[in-house]
Amino acid sequence: MLECTNVVGQVDTARLVRENEVAAEKREAAKASAQKNTTPQPTEKRESKPVVVPANTEVTIPADLESDSATATLSFAVETSNRSGRSAGLSNRVEVPAIKTLPAPREVSGQISAEGVALSWTAVQEPAEHEGVSYLYRIYRREKGSAAGVSIGERPLGMETTFLDSSIGWDETYLYHITVVSMLQHGVAIEGDNSPDVPIFTRDTFPPLAPVGVQAVFSGVGQKPFVDLTWAPNTDADLAGYNVYRKSEGETWVRLNSGTIKIPSFRDDNLASGRKYTYAITALDLHGNESQRSEEVSETVP
Repeated sequence: MLECTNVVGQVDTARLVRENEVAAEKREAAKASAQKNTTPQPTEKRESKPVVVPANTEVTIPADLESDSATATLSFAVETSNRSGRSAGLSNRVEVPAIKTLPAPREVSGQISAEGVALSWTAVQEPAEHEGVSYLYRIYRREKGSAAGVSIGERPLGMETTFLDSSIGWDETYLYHITVVSMLQHGVAIEGDNSPDVPIFTRDTFPPLAPVGVQAVFSGVGQKPFVDLTWAPNTDADLAGYNVYRKSEGETWVRLNSGTIKIPSFRDDNLASGRKYTYAITALDLHGNESQRSEEVSETVP
């Protein structure tokens, strides 16, 4: 596809149309006056209405004009005409590579994991002869409701056909597509067709890691007995806090905290003499997922 835009170095088609209309009107008036062999009358100046001209357009290159050569090019120019069909001439010419592009990958799919969205696809066959051309996969992602996608990564053709998007947000819908890019000399990149969009909803169903480094210390001499619990802070990005569980001999696990604990420590002072207590900690994330229990620690109250 070729895109022509009105920028510096290209033709301003709207301006050329207006100028050409004025020039054509003057020529017609002079011609009519000469034919009548009369003294030319001043031509009434008329305002030329602006003509709406697209600032850009897309051109599909026919298959018979595509080439296997990395040096083959096609020339494009823009021609404008007034309402009488008179041409203002050609704009500057633009050289466009004529290299054939490769088809889009097939069977693109995505799977959610705790690390992000894992994409996979069927490999595209690399041409046997491609001197001066290298190929790569380019992965695009856009949010649902957004027209523009962004490139989030690349993979060389002929190697990996997987990609992990670890920059996602949870509870979002993303659409992914992949295209094969032909890389020519001097950094020129020609993209082929896009694969169909693959929608992925990033629901977080993955619990955080269980806390580690749990320690329990009993204190009770000259005061009300208690057990202090500490553990290493959990480093999950969406951590919400912790739960503390306890059981004694012949009992099941009971959660001690009524609300989520925000710091990696807890004091249990609801103890009975002569009992052995066993503790374990879990971590919670912002989506309500709870980790497995940590390693168990125990203390006996004299």
